[in-house]
Amino acid sequence: MYFEGFHGASDVAEMDVYLPRRGYTITPNPSADTGRFVGISLSISEDYCSIPVSANASYTVCFAFKTLHWLHYTANEKFLDINNVAGTQISLQLAGDGEIAIVTPEDTVKTTDLRGKDDTWTFVEFKCVIHDTLGSYTLKVNGKEYFNRTGIDTHDAGNVEITAFKFKWYRGGNKFMAFDDIYIGDDFLGDYRIDRIDPDGNGAVTDWTPLVGTNYEEVDDGNSVDDDTTYNAGGDGDQDLYTYSDLSALGIIHAVQTNIVCRETDANDFNIEQLARIDTTIYDEPPHAIAGQTYEILARVMEENPATSSAWTLDDINAAQFGFEGSV
Repeated sequence: MYFEGFHGASDVAEMDVYLPRRGYTITPNPSADTGRFVGISLSISEDYCSIPVSANASYTVCFAFKTLHWLHYTANEKFLDINNVAGTQISLQLAGDGEIAIVTPEDTVKTTDLRGKDDTWTFVEFKCVIHDTLGSYTLKVNGKEYFNRTGIDTHDAGNVEITAFKFKWYRGGNKFMAFDDIYIGDDFLGDYRIDRIDPDGNGAVTDWTPLVGTNYEEVDDGNSVDDDTTYNAGGDGDQDLYTYSDLSALGIIHAVQTNIVCRETDANDFNIEQLARIDTTIYDEPPHAIAGQTYEILARVMEENPATSSAWTLDDINAAQFGFEGSV
C-alpha cells in the first residue's frame, strides 16, 4: 500500500525537485494545480510521472484526475500506462464525449455512459491481473463499476508483472491533466482523500542536533525540498520524536504514512528507521539504507496501529508521536 498526495511540494517550482526525491521518473518541468481537497496536485502537459512498484502480476491503482478539454477530443489519448520494464501492458485513455477507453493486447473497450465533465475531478479505481490468458481487470469511476472482465490477455511483453504506473499527458499547449490522491495497493478502498499533518512540537526524545532553534522547528514547514536551510543532524542510535497537529473528524482511516527527507553527510553508510510512539512504547521498522549524499524521501505505511494491530482511530493518530532513528 502506497499513497501520494503531492503534499511535499508547495508550488510549481518545487514539484520537479520533490518528484525525483520520491524515486519517480519524470520529464522536465512538471507543473502544479490546486489539489482535489487540499494543497496542490500534479499537473502535466507533454510530460509524464512514472511511479515504480515492486514487481507483481496484480495491483490496484486509484486516483483522481481532471482536464479542461475532455469533451473536445476526437481521438483517444493515454493518461495512464501500466508498465513493466519491457513496455506497456495496459493503458487507460480518455475518449471523446467524456468516456474512458481501456487498451489491452486482447482488445480496446470504451465506456458508453460515463459522460465525464471538463474541469471536474473524476475518481478512478482500476484493479488488474497480468496474464496471457487468465488476465482480468475491473474499472470503477466515481464509485460506479463499468467493466469487470476476466479470462483475457493482459500481457503484452516481457515478464508477467507490473513494475511502474506511468501517469502521462501529451496534448501540449494549455491542455493540462491534473492528478491527485493516488493510491497503489492490493484492493479497492472506495473514494478517499489524503490529508497531511506536520510536526508542532518536540516529542519524548530529541537526540538529533538542529541547525538552529528546536528540533521540531527544523521539520515543521511541510517543505521537502528546502535542502540545507532547515534540518536535524544525528548519528548512530540517535532518535527524534515529534508531536503533530491534530486531525479533524475523518471517516474510515485506511493507513498512516510517515515520510522523511534524508541524506548522508559523508561517505560512510547510514540507515534510517521511521518510528511511531504509542503511549510510551516506540515501534520501529526495518532500517532503510540511505543511498548517498543526495536527498531522498522515504515512506513508511502503517495500515494498522502497531500497538493494537487494529485499524487506526482518530484519537490514536492525534495522541501518537512520530519520528526516526539513525544507525550504521
